[in-house]
Amino acid sequence: MARRILLLGAGKVGRMIATFLAGCSEYRLRVADRDPIALERLSERTAVEETVVVDVTHGGQLRA
Repeated sequence: MARRILLLGAGKVGRMIATFLAGCSEYRLRVADRDPIALERLSERTAVEETVVVDVTHGGQLRA
């Protein structure tokens, strides 16, 4: 069973981490960032399960 991971940040470091994790079949990856353009770039280049626009400075957006 694949582990579910939420990665916060789709910038340079986040993209590197997402690329690594997406290449492993052990993980189902969701990436969140406040920049929809960064998320679009990431999803074009990396096989992530889902991208979500979230601003972590607004605590209400982090509630499931």
